[in-house]
Amino acid sequence: MQLLLGETGFSIKEIEGGFIMVSGGTGVIGNPSIFYTVIDNNGAIQNLEQYGALDQGWFAGWGGSLDIKDEKTILCGSVDYNDSPSQFLAVSTDLNGDTLWTKILSSAEGLDEIGSCSIFTSDGGLLMCGSSYDFETHTKGLVIKTDSLGNEQWRSYHSSDDLAILYQSLSEVPGVGYYVGTTRSSSFDYLDMGVTFVDYNGVIGESFWVDNEYHDSAANVFATSDGNILQGGEFSINDGSAGHAFLRKLTPDGDVLWSNIYGPFGSQNFFSTIAETAEGDYVAAGSARSPDLDLSIEGLICKVSQEGDSLWYRHYVNISGDLCLFWDMEIADNGDITCIGATIGNAELQLSQDTWVVHLDEHGCLVPGCHVGIEEFEESDTYFSIGPVPAQDQFSIFMGRVPNKGLKVQIISPNGQSVDSFWAHTRPTTYIVDCSSYTAGIYTVVALSENGKVLQSERLIVQ
Repeated sequence: MQLLLGETGFSIKEIEGGFIMVSGGTGVIGNPSIFYTVIDNNGAIQNLEQYGALDQGWFAGWGGSLDIKDEKTILCGSVDYNDSPSQFLAVSTDLNGDTLWTKILSSAEGLDEIGSCSIFTSDGGLLMCGSSYDFETHTKGLVIKTDSLGNEQWRSYHSSDDLAILYQSLSEVPGVGYYVGTTRSSSFDYLDMGVTFVDYNGVIGESFWVDNEYHDSAANVFATSDGNILQGGEFSINDGSAGHAFLRKLTPDGDVLWSNIYGPFGSQNFFSTIAETAEGDYVAAGSARSPDLDLSIEGLICKVSQEGDSLWYRHYVNISGDLCLFWDMEIADNGDITCIGATIGNAELQLSQDTWVVHLDEHGCLVPGCHVGIEEFEESDTYFSIGPVPAQDQFSIFMGRVPNKGLKVQIISPNGQSVDSFWAHTRPTTYIVDCSSYTAGIYTVVALSENGKVLQSERLIVQ
């Protein structure tokens, strides 16, 4: 399943019979708004709620800003009042997206403060993190503890004399404390990611930084079922900010159990969200820049073992978007993976921006069976498989084998005209095609070499 909606998708949570999602973008008379969308398991919209105001901009936090417990949700973000400082926003809803309460958690000093992530805590309350700006000193990390109704119990700031500190994500190890995904940076383009410990009284403890001379980004944390911490992001390997998607596993005391990089080298290759399967393996999702096209960014999902060994690694592309990325993810009990993010139609002009929701099986497949037979692809004349057939609204093309110089894929209509085309890269990638505007009939999907030679053609029935 793939679903496209307006705006950028930030967070998703599974509920009975479907999912509740949070996205953000322009809404009330041109002002940014927050959207709650409830969909069923087939992607059909069941309810849509919009939050905003005529004189305000409402912003949701990034991936992982939504949490759910006991049929209630919590979301943090920020509210902008024209020239006034941004204020920390917390919203609780029921599972239909209807508001239970809204809180503005302003600082006593009137600082600019924004929320990034929120979670339900083991004591029945809430924990939220973000950043605080006063434009005279460096940015501070901010963590706020409230009761279940959003009444503030304590707040703590994490500051540095010469570095900006940003808090981006949260997780709790019950009985131990809270762990915050943290980034520190300077005006000299120094960027580093780590994990910061916060105890149950709000005391900021030690930060465990990634040991790397180049700058790293996209700090996110996840408490694993075995009582440890998993952190994801990007591990850079040169001064040009290029690197690999990265995971490391830590004990609660900060000892590194393992640390690995995944996938090809490139810029903006990072994991923005992590989840755990029922079997104890981990799935991480994010984005990766194509090595072939400077402006092309693709969705990325990787499954690893408890020891950090890669089980599979896949890229996902909506051919209508130059930028495709994932911000959040849910894993069902049967292993199915549902990711939310955005696809942007023009990388330079930032046009045609949509929430992008992709539902995959446990192997990361939109086309069933994409996880088997890669060796068979390599030993035959087969380059791709397509499905479902017949197709309605959308279909997927899984490229199992691509020549070193890539190949061109064309979709030919019943009257012989090319209705869609794209350039496939050298790694296994799933390309998602919207065929809702196609007229019913028999189409042909063709793979062409760089010289125009037909390498493979398959029939596609569109209903």
